[in-house]
Amino acid sequence: MSGIMCAFAGSGAGALSVTASNVSGSGQGFAASGTVYSSGSTNTTPVGGTSPFTYAWTLVSTTSGTTPSISSSTAQNPGWNAVVSDGAQSISTWKVTVTDSASRTANTTITVTLTWTNIS
Repeated sequence: MSGIMCAFAGSGAGALSVTASNVSGSGQGFAASGTVYSSGSTNTTPVGGTSPFTYAWTLVSTTSGTTPSISSSTAQNPGWNAVVSDGAQSISTWKVTVTDSASRTANTTITVTLTWTNIS
């Protein structure tokens, strides 16, 4: 499903859903490990509901490597970074919960993948 998932809260007028995209990042250097930053955006988009919206990002799991740090757990489109070893990846799943001004919520999950390559 290419990293875009939706969850719906309610039905009919005012129903809220959200979409978001997976993010990745890669880095390289003359070291066995390095700090890697995500590139691009989650493109988190609420659909329906009533603005303004709030965002709450939480870690679901880390399936490989170190758990990355998030730039802001309340940003619509945060960034991530982690120290990653050569040939390894930091792979984690994050959930965003979106709440609208009428207290309706919707959530979805994304995968964050960060990779480091030693070029020496």
